[in-house]
Amino acid sequence: MPHRARPVVTAARRRPALALGALALLGAAITIPTYASAMEKPGRSAQAGAQGGLRCVASFSSPPAGALTASGERFDPNSLTAASGSFPLGSTIEVTNLDTSKSVRVRVNDRASMCALLTPGAFERIRTPGKNLIRNGVVRQVG
Repeated sequence: MPHRARPVVTAARRRPALALGALALLGAAITIPTYASAMEKPGRSAQAGAQGGLRCVASFSSPPAGALTASGERFDPNSLTAASGSFPLGSTIEVTNLDTSKSVRVRVNDRASMCALLTPGAFERIRTPGKNLIRNGVVRQVG
């Protein structure tokens, strides 16, 4: 009886596993906020430490005006509110852009996977001109 060779696993069969692994790594890198002391940059450690908050990425969201938020109120793009996955609904947080030294206080009225997802009105107050993402931000609960 002749010896039968094992079938060769094709690249097409391996791709789904590779794709899932890459997505898991990418998702972990994007959604895990870290505390200021663990992510200090040269020259910014004193500023981040003085803030005493969560060092994370902040951005803005613009669902349709009037859409319901998790707290049951209507979304207003001009209000000083935010969505957060790190702070409880109803709390007041202060988001500071360390690149511009500007900060804004907002009330958390919705849930998000990000640390702080601001309304366009709140984001405009602290954004770096020409940027739609605050990569160097500190968020702390103030109320």
